[in-house]
Amino acid sequence: MLQVNQLTVEVAGRAVVADASFSLAPGDKVGLVGRNGAGKTSLLRVLAGEEAPVSGRVSRKGAMGYLRQDPRRLGPEAEGTALARIVSGRGLDEAATRLEKLRAQLE
Repeated sequence: MLQVNQLTVEVAGRAVVADASFSLAPGDKVGLVGRNGAGKTSLLRVLAGEEAPVSGRVSRKGAMGYLRQDPRRLGPEAEGTALARIVSGRGLDEAATRLEKLRAQLE
């Protein structure tokens, strides 16, 4: 569960979100749309607890995650992009490797 009360988020001294209040329940799905520079990423960082809001309160119960715009490496062994991690998580990377081996055998 995520509850936001009177949230204000600023970017470079400019308010991009002012006095926002809303709540999300488990299973809710939300889309966040706006032009470049509107503050979407800054808002998500505040909601995730990575940055502090200028004012207001964010309450999180349970786990919350989002796919970062600029994915961080998890360690020296971590390689690839966010897409590679998603593909790997679904086992598609192994399927692609098997297909490549079969293609090489056919040649």
